[in-house]
Amino acid sequence: MSVPENDIHWYTGEKPGWHEYRIDRTHPTSFEWLIYYDSIVNWILENIDMPHRHSRWVIQPEHALFRFRYERNYLQFILRWS
Repeated sequence: MSVPENDIHWYTGEKPGWHEYRIDRTHPTSFEWLIYYDSIVNWILENIDMPHRHSRWVIQPEHALFRFRYERNYLQFILRWS
C-alpha cells in the first residue's frame, strides 16, 4: 500500500468554492477502507494534472472528502468513483 505522505491534503475552510465530493465508508474493516482510499488517491495522482495544486483530499473514519479546483476533474472523478 502506498499512501502518500501528505495523506491529509487540506485544512478545514481551505479552498471554499471548490467542487467537493464525499464518499461514505462502506467497507466493514479499517484495512479494507484504507486500501480503497489508497486506490482513490493513487488514481488522483495518476489522472489529475498537478494533483497537489488542483485537488485536496482527507480521510476520516466514517468518510473521505475530495475537492477539485476544476469542474472537469470533479466530473472525471465522479464518473470513476461514484
